[in-house]
Amino acid sequence: MLLPSVSMQLLDFLFQGNTFLPRRLSLIPMKDAACFCTVTQSLWSASPDPGGGWKPRPLCYPGALAAGALRITRSAGARGRAAASPAARGERAAALGRREGPIGWLRAGPARCGAALAQQPRVRMVEAWYMDESGEDQRAPHRQEPHRPVSLEQLRRLGVFHWKLDADNYETDPDLARIRKEKNYSWMDIITIHKDKLPNYQDKIKIFYEEHLHLDDEIRYILEGSGYFDVRDKDDKWIRIFMEKGDMITLPAGIYHRFTLDENNYVKAMRLFVGEPVWTAYNRPADHFPARGQYIQFLAQAAQ
Repeated sequence: MLLPSVSMQLLDFLFQGNTFLPRRLSLIPMKDAACFCTVTQSLWSASPDPGGGWKPRPLCYPGALAAGALRITRSAGARGRAAASPAARGERAAALGRREGPIGWLRAGPARCGAALAQQPRVRMVEAWYMDESGEDQRAPHRQEPHRPVSLEQLRRLGVFHWKLDADNYETDPDLARIRKEKNYSWMDIITIHKDKLPNYQDKIKIFYEEHLHLDDEIRYILEGSGYFDVRDKDDKWIRIFMEKGDMITLPAGIYHRFTLDENNYVKAMRLFVGEPVWTAYNRPADHFPARGQYIQFLAQAAQ
C-alpha cells in the first residue's frame, strides 16, 4: 500500500532540478523495513535557487513512524535506482539527509531513521503575508484579517529570493561561501541596528522605512535579531516579509520596498554587494530610472 501523504505531484515538485533523478518516479513499498520516512508539503519546502533549478530545504523532520519504507526508482529501469536501505545502513540516514535533503532521507533508508530524524533541529522558513492598512506602530506585524499568507513561490515571481543559512557559523559556512562565489558578492560588512549601536538611530529608522528603490540588488543576511522587509507586489499591494536569524534575502533592483525593526528593536545583519557598494536610495516616485522599467518588464514576463 502506497502512502497517501506522498504524492507523485509533490515528489515531482521536490525533485525538480536534481539531474540524477528524473521527474517521473515510481514508488514501491518495502515490507521488511523497520520504519519509513514520509515527505509532505508541511515538512519540506523547495526553495528557488536564482542560479537555476530548485534546492529542497527541510522545514522539519518526522520522527519514527509505522513499519514500511519507500523505494524510488527510475521508470526507465534499474539504473540509477535509489532504494530505501537495509537495516545495516540505517546510520547513514542523518548524514545523507543533511547532505542531500529529502532525496537523502529517502535513500538513507528505514533502520534507525526515526531516531536520526527526531534528533534533527526544526528549521523555520521565512514567513510573509499581505499587510493591513492601519496606521499603528510600523513595528507591529500588520497582518490582514483574515490572514493572507504569501508563499516562497509568490516571492520568487516578484524577484525576491530567500535562503536559510547557519548564522552561528557564518564565517566558515560553506553554503554562504558558495552563494557569494556564484553571485559574485565580493563585498560585505556587518551593520547593527539598535539605539545604542547605530549613529543617528532615529533618523536612520525613518529613512529605512521610506518607500524607495535601488539601482542594484539589495542583499541582507540576518545574523541576530529580527525585522521586516516590505515589498510591493505587481498590484502595488504591500507584502511584509518577516526576517530573523539565519534568513538571507535578495531584493531585485527596481522593486519598491522598505525596512523596519520589529518590536524587539534590534537586528545585526550582513550586507553584501557585487563590487563596491552603492547605498543610494531613490524614494518613490522613481519610475524614470531604467532599473524600474526593467523590473516592470520582469513582472510582466513572470505573470505569463
